[in-house]
Amino acid sequence: MAYIFDSNPSPAASLGSFRSARISRRTCHLFLSDPNDAAIARTIVALAQNLGLSVIAEGVETDAQCAFLASAGCYAYQGYFFSRPLALNAFEAFVLQP
Repeated sequence: MAYIFDSNPSPAASLGSFRSARISRRTCHLFLSDPNDAAIARTIVALAQNLGLSVIAEGVETDAQCAFLASAGCYAYQGYFFSRPLALNAFEAFVLQP
């Protein structure tokens, strides 16, 4: 399944117990080229917003992906577009730079 809510796929009836929704790396790589994946990503954001959940997109690597996600209402991202994985001291320096 490409669309994972929290870390455990669950029946739709239990979605209200989650705190966040994730848009998977796979989906982030496909939604710019596949209209169905774009619709699914927008639907995940809308569903999460209607349930009061936060949404994070994983595997974001391009400005175009960020722009699409922002237009869909998703403003939390992680991925190589921002930085490769960092050790703690390197991360602290990264977030403190002006």
